[in-house]
Amino acid sequence: ALLSEHRTFYDSMDLALADLDSTRTNKRYYPLGGRTYHFLGDHRTQRNWGASNTSFVERDESLKLQGFDDYASVVNVEQPGGATRLMAKRDYRDLMPLVKYAKNPKHKKIQELLARDRTVQTTLDARLQVVVGNAVRDTLLRRGVESASVVVLDAQSGELRAMVNYPWPDESVPGQMSGEILLDRARYGTYPPGSTFKIVTAMAALDKNPALIEKTYLCRRLESGRVGNQVEGWGRPVRCFATTPHGDVGLSEALVYSCNAYFAQLAVDGLGGNALLSMASRFGIDVASPNTPETLRDALHQASFGQGQVLATPLEMARVAATVSNGGVVPPTTWIADSGTGERRGTRVLEESQNDVIARAMRNVVIRGTARSGGFGMTVSGKTGTAEVANGASHSWFIGFGAPASGVGEVAVSVIVEHGGAGSGAATRVGHAVFEACQEVLGQPVVADTQDD
Repeated sequence: ALLSEHRTFYDSMDLALADLDSTRTNKRYYPLGGRTYHFLGDHRTQRNWGASNTSFVERDESLKLQGFDDYASVVNVEQPGGATRLMAKRDYRDLMPLVKYAKNPKHKKIQELLARDRTVQTTLDARLQVVVGNAVRDTLLRRGVESASVVVLDAQSGELRAMVNYPWPDESVPGQMSGEILLDRARYGTYPPGSTFKIVTAMAALDKNPALIEKTYLCRRLESGRVGNQVEGWGRPVRCFATTPHGDVGLSEALVYSCNAYFAQLAVDGLGGNALLSMASRFGIDVASPNTPETLRDALHQASFGQGQVLATPLEMARVAATVSNGGVVPPTTWIADSGTGERRGTRVLEESQNDVIARAMRNVVIRGTARSGGFGMTVSGKTGTAEVANGASHSWFIGFGAPASGVGEVAVSVIVEHGGAGSGAATRVGHAVFEACQEVLGQPVVADTQDD
């Protein structure tokens, strides 16, 4: 019945529903298919149900959804022959009214049980999930890249609006249901964030000493012909991807043109491991293994631009973008709608005036910096990243924020394209497609300005 009522909604997203007669069985039906597998899980098969690196709504909210607590536990049960076996034990005492008053279905106890609220409302926008998912899939297919992950947050509230892991599980493809496909890359996949992490380094520097905004470092031509500079205490020079030296560069321009040499010198000379570790930990990002100032010391220059042992999830990097959009306040991330238990408050990590420095730089990244080739048709601010890995081409990153329409709050977006090459290429193109999807679903496009901030 519910599918019949919402057929128009699914038709608008070009989703062909199965024969409605099939829904009369006890099997569940997932109209969005594999697009929401990593978010909802699959109760029919309970595939990956016991994995700790999952956050399936149907599993985690099962008590609310079923309307009673079965007090599930695991016990050792003795088997014939004396061996023991771990088995699930459940207590169905909450359902006793159904047995006790079976001949009187209108009994108060039965009606109270049936009247329990079993609704779990998530923050995910179903239409945005489909449109973003299709945009990601189509962009990757055009570029010949196999896998990516995208997170879209409400930048102010931190609520998850869309979460795409591509490829998503497709039961119709033989052998496709592998562990790699089942991995929730968005929330549990850890990757070196590359130059998108420079936003965190800049936050740490301005938080420790706002005067560092005036400090410049030299980016020069090296003897090898590459661009970069020597860093104190490090044998080899730090190289930039640029073909032309940036010269004496400050924080804002170093973000715009993604100068590795600047950030490496800033970290060693003016920032230090404690400050960087402290700021990264506010987003849940590990910068060393183990995550201590002592282990970070020898790789501080690399950590400053998101290499070395720095690892982050796409969700964590989306929170970084949301924080800049939100005036320096980290929004509390959630995917279950507020039940009215109280207002969730974010955590301020940077003063607004200092945050504005980073926000303006991120805008200029899109206007004239490393993301200028993205072709964004709305007012987007962002940061690209290229994360070098040992086993193949670099991972491609883009994080950013923007308002999909006039009067609509900003969304924060994080994109990683596995082995997609330079961040200014694959991830920025996917980011463009994601923001266009947000425009389509959330409102009319905003005409972007073309002036340097």
